[in-house]
Amino acid sequence: STGDAEDMYLFRIDTQGNRIGNMVAVVTNSLYPTNDMHFVSDGETIYILIDAGGVSRQVYAYDFDLNYVTDFLITAPWRFGALGTTTFKDNTFFMFGGDEPNHSLIVTRWTDTWQQESAFTDTLIPTQNQDWNFFSTGAVYDTLNRSWYIAYHHMFPGEDMDVDGTIRLAAFDENFNLLETQEVAGPGVFRPHLLLIEQELFLTHDGDGVFLYKFRVHP
Repeated sequence: STGDAEDMYLFRIDTQGNRIGNMVAVVTNSLYPTNDMHFVSDGETIYILIDAGGVSRQVYAYDFDLNYVTDFLITAPWRFGALGTTTFKDNTFFMFGGDEPNHSLIVTRWTDTWQQESAFTDTLIPTQNQDWNFFSTGAVYDTLNRSWYIAYHHMFPGEDMDVDGTIRLAAFDENFNLLETQEVAGPGVFRPHLLLIEQELFLTHDGDGVFLYKFRVHP
């Protein structure tokens, strides 16, 4: 996304960071903010999601050669936070983020054709005394340990995200029962992302620079 959050581009790189092919303009002069998008694949198609206001998300679809496939709107039955991430598992898209006031961390479920799945919503971390649990830009599923790892922002009531927000890392079992939570970084940090390679979990975030953490996960 560009600095004015009106344009969005898609490109490929190899594992050494070298550009492969041309950069593709997904959208220019967008009616909706293009920053903090969701980026997910079902193994056949790449999907990029941006907040379309209210209960809607705009979805853009591309193949792995970055050819345009389609774009469409998806609509939820109620408002929920747009800041988060989406992953794909067992023919289901799992969308992680805050509830409407961004106080409780939730997951919403969509079928592989982007229809609302039942049950649509689970609360993963309920708010306590109106604290903030949201902006979960990192989420991975551990097939070996049958666990979810979610990285998200936390704030206490009255705090400012640009100054006071911290990053927490939570582990859940495969049914989203909370196993453990720990504070990783902060304050004044943003956008945690996760990558799981075998039993090593990597977390990156930005703030006053870009930072990398490595965790060892155990059964």
